[in-house]
Amino acid sequence: MKLFKNLFSIKYENEHRVLSILGIKIKTKYSFIKHETEMAIKKQNLYDLTNYKNANKIVVFVVVDICKMCGGQMSLFSLCEHSKKILEPEIPVLITTMPGKYTYAHNDYFENDLNICRWEQIIDVIKNKEQVILHIPEVNIMSPFDGSETFYNRLTEQDKDVLRSIPDLQINIVNQQIERMPDVKIINNLRNLTSNITQTTAHDRYSTQEICNKFGIPLHKFSVNLDLLRYDYLSSESKEKKIIISPDRPLYFNVEKFVNNILRKRLPDYQIIYFYRMSFTQCMELTAKSFMTISFGEGMDGYLIHPLFVNSLGGAVYNEKFFPDKSWLKYRNIYESYEDLCEKIVDDIRYFEENPDEYYSLIQKQKEQIMKIYNIEEYKDNIKRFYLRQYDYYPDTEKSSGALNEVTV
Repeated sequence: MKLFKNLFSIKYENEHRVLSILGIKIKTKYSFIKHETEMAIKKQNLYDLTNYKNANKIVVFVVVDICKMCGGQMSLFSLCEHSKKILEPEIPVLITTMPGKYTYAHNDYFENDLNICRWEQIIDVIKNKEQVILHIPEVNIMSPFDGSETFYNRLTEQDKDVLRSIPDLQINIVNQQIERMPDVKIINNLRNLTSNITQTTAHDRYSTQEICNKFGIPLHKFSVNLDLLRYDYLSSESKEKKIIISPDRPLYFNVEKFVNNILRKRLPDYQIIYFYRMSFTQCMELTAKSFMTISFGEGMDGYLIHPLFVNSLGGAVYNEKFFPDKSWLKYRNIYESYEDLCEKIVDDIRYFEENPDEYYSLIQKQKEQIMKIYNIEEYKDNIKRFYLRQYDYYPDTEKSSGALNEVTV
C-alpha cells in the first residue's frame, strides 16, 4: 500500500488538481469549492442528527455557502452559539449552508466549534416539526449584486412543501446591513411559505419604528457581540508603518486610485496592505502591528472597531445609516465624505505620528464608547427576548394583533 501511495497521489492547489502517476504530474483545473463540498459531505454524513429529528421544535441558522471571512458571518455564528446556550437542550439549534450545490462542514477562518450541515440534511430534520425558526441573513434572501432572489428561488418544490407543512414556521431575516435588506416585494414572496416573518437588526440607527413600518414585519434588535477582549494580548504601543485597506469597494469611489495617487505618493514610507484571504486571528495580528486600518464599508464596522481592541486606530467615512449619531464626526479619524478623507487623511496620519499621546487617547475614548454601545449582557438579553417573541417594534397596522405564541425557553 505504501508503494502504491508513492506511485499515485492527488493534491489540490488553488483551483487545480495535481495528479501524480509514476512521478509524472498532470495538472488539471478543478474547482476548490467543488472539492471542499465533496469533503464536507463526507463529514456531514457522519453527523448524528437523531436528537434533532426527534425534537418537536428547532432553530436553524442559514449561512452563505461561499464567503466565509466577513463580519456578517462572524456575527451570525455568534448568534447561533448564544442561541444554543439559551435554548438547548429543550430546543436544538443547527446551522446550515444555503440550498444549492456547494457546502462546507466547518468555518476555519475564526474561532468556533459549530458543525455545519447542508440544506438537504435540514429538510430531512425539519419534516413533521411543530415549530421551526429559520434565521436567514439579508444577503441570502436577495443578492446584493443584481437584486435577484436567492433563498426562495433555490428551494425545490419538495422543499417548499416541507416548509409549508410546518404549523409554526418563522422566517427571521437577519438584517445586519440595512442597505442590503431585500425589497418588500421579495419579502412578501416569502409569505408563500409562512405569514410569520420578522427581522432582527445589528445597529441602533435602523432599529426603529420607521424601518419596522417600511418592511411591514416585526423588528427586534439583536445588536452585535464583538468578543474582542480575547485579543488584548496583541496590544502594543510599538506600531509599524503599515496601513491596512478593507476589501470593500464603494460604488462611487475608486479605492485603488486613492491608494496609488494619495497614500503611496504622499506616504512613501508606509506599506499599504489589503486584507485578503486571512483568518480572523491573522487579521488581528496584522492590525495590532499597523498604524491605521481604513474602512471602505459601512464605516461603523469591524475595520473601524476591531483595531481599537488591539490598541490601533481605524479610519472611516461617516455613514448616517450605521453610526449612532453625528457626534462621531468630532474625531479626527472620522470623515464627512470620501472627498474629506482624500483631503485630510495624510495630514492626520502625520499628525498622529508626531502626537502619539493623542493617538492612543483617541483609541481609548472610542473603545469606551464602543463597549457601551455593544454591551454583551444586553446582547444576550436581546436574543432571549426574541425567542420569547417580545419584539421591540411591530408594524403600525398590526399593533392590535399582539405577539404570537411564545417559544418555550
